[in-house]
Amino acid sequence: MYMSDELPSWYEMVLVKNLFWGEDETVIQFIPKKTEHRSIGEVLHMWKKVGVEHELPPGFLVAPKIDGT
Repeated sequence: MYMSDELPSWYEMVLVKNLFWGEDETVIQFIPKKTEHRSIGEVLHMWKKVGVEHELPPGFLVAPKIDGT
C-alpha cells in the first residue's frame, strides 16, 4: 500500500485519471458542502457521470493559453 504524508501532484492525478478514463474526457473532483461531507481520511476522489460531458468554465478564467493569450 502506498502511504505518504503528501497529496499527489497534478501530474500524478492526471496519470490516475487516464488509467480509468480517456485523455479527451473531463473528470471532476468535487468538494461538497460541509453538511454533505463524508470522509475516512485524506482521499481525493475523481468523478464522471457516464454519458454526460461536464460543463467547464471558459478557459481564460482558468489559465492563459501556453502562447500567452
